[in-house]
Amino acid sequence: MESLRPARLADCIGQKRVRENLRMDIDAALVGGRAVKHLLFHGPPGLGKTTLSRIVAAEMDSDCTEFAAPTLDDPSALVKTLVNMRECDVLFVDEIHRLPPRAQETLYPALEDGILPNSRYELDPFTFIGATTRLDLVAAPLRDRFGELYRMRFYEQDEMEQVVERTARLIELVIDGDGVAEIARRARGTPRIANRLTMNVRDYAVVQASGRGVTDSDVEDVMRARGIDSLGLTDDDRELLQALYNAGGKPIGIETLAAVISAEPSEVQRVNEPFLLRAGLIERTSKGRVITSEGRLHIALGD
Repeated sequence: MESLRPARLADCIGQKRVRENLRMDIDAALVGGRAVKHLLFHGPPGLGKTTLSRIVAAEMDSDCTEFAAPTLDDPSALVKTLVNMRECDVLFVDEIHRLPPRAQETLYPALEDGILPNSRYELDPFTFIGATTRLDLVAAPLRDRFGELYRMRFYEQDEMEQVVERTARLIELVIDGDGVAEIARRARGTPRIANRLTMNVRDYAVVQASGRGVTDSDVEDVMRARGIDSLGLTDDDRELLQALYNAGGKPIGIETLAAVISAEPSEVQRVNEPFLLRAGLIERTSKGRVITSEGRLHIALGD
C-alpha cells in the first residue's frame, strides 16, 4: 500500500501558501546549487510539519535525519549527526521548543557559521528544520537563526474531503461522496485525524459492510461508536466544554480544566484547545477559559 504521507510537494493537499513559498525555497536552492535555508514549521499537531520536512529532503534528493528534541539531552548524538551529514541533507528536530539548552548551544555555531562549537571543523552545508506546536516557547536566539518561519493552518472542508478521498483510494475503501464529507466534517481540519477516521471506517467496512460501499449513515455509526460527535469533538473535549458550561460563564484556569480529564495543562493547550477556539466554542480571557454561546448550544443539544 502506498504511504498515506505525500512524498513530493506536488502531491500535497492544503497549506497552499506554505507550499508555494516552499517550492520557491527549494527551486532557488536547486538553481543556486546550495542547501535550502533553515526552516521552522509551527502550528497545531497533525497538519503536516513532519511530512513537509521529509519532502524538502526528497525534493533535494538528500537524506533526512530525525530527532525528537527531548532525546537530545546529550549533545554527542547531535554532534555525530552533524559531522556525518552530506551537502544539502536535512536535519529535522520535532518539538523544538523542548530542545535542551546544551543541544541549542551546539546548534548555534552550526547554523550560523557552519562549524562545531569550540572548533574550526567545517560542516557541509545542510538544512535544519524545526517543528513546534508552541512557537512562543522557542528560545529567541534559536528562532532567529531560521531563514523562514512557516505557520501551518487548519484545513478547510473542501481540502479535508480531498484528503479523505486520497486516503480512501490508497486503502481501497469504497465510500460515497456524502460519507467522505461526513468524515471530513469530523476531522477537525487535521489530516492526521482524517486519516485515522478513514481507517476506522475501513475497519467497519471490512466487518459490517460485506463488500458494499460505505455511506454517510455508516460513517455516523462508526463515529457514534467511537464517541466523536458532529463537530469532531471527543469525550475529553466534551468534558472540558461541560465543565465550562457548569461554571455558568465564570472563567476556569487551564490547570483546573486539565484536571477534569486527568491531563497535563500543556496537553490541553496543544491538543484540545486549538480546535475548541477555532470552532468558536470557547474563548481565552486573562482570568481563564469561558464557554461561548455556540459552546452552550452544542452542550444543550447534546450533539
